[in-house]
Amino acid sequence: METIAVIGAGMMGPGIAQVFAAHGHPVDVYARTAEKIATVKARVRTNLTRMADYGLVESSDISPILDRIAVPTELPLALRRANVVIEAITEDLGMKQELFAELDRLCPAETILCSNTSVMSITQIGANAKRRERIVGTHFYQPPFLVPLVEVVRTEFTAPAHMDAVFDLLKSAGKVPVRVQRDVPGFI
Repeated sequence: METIAVIGAGMMGPGIAQVFAAHGHPVDVYARTAEKIATVKARVRTNLTRMADYGLVESSDISPILDRIAVPTELPLALRRANVVIEAITEDLGMKQELFAELDRLCPAETILCSNTSVMSITQIGANAKRRERIVGTHFYQPPFLVPLVEVVRTEFTAPAHMDAVFDLLKSAGKVPVRVQRDVPGFI
């Protein structure tokens, strides 16, 4: 069972964490501010409660799903056990590049690094990373816990095995991944 780290607790992060936790994956969610971290589980609980009201999830499953979500207050703690990291921070190229360089430095070589961007080049996001073969785009549609579609984007550097692993992980989490053959550098 893959362990997922979600970096970012804004609009998308908690919903992405919910998707994986609902399918049995341990998930660590990290955000830079304590205020954002403090809201993660409450937001997921609200989503799940509303879903239970409509019969989309069993009420008895809510606590076990929430128990699979941890909210460490330091980035290295969020990454300590991750097989896959999904970045869901602000759509700012410089911030994303800085984060991916740090993720590349902190994570073991086999950890796959994903960006949830919907508008930026995955190639450019990973430009400062040394091991660019493990960087993949995973654009979840909003809200990720209801919309099953995820766009999966590779760069010219992405290893096919990493692309396939992300594709399989998303399918196992009830998502419908759509494979995009290649990123378009320069597109922002």
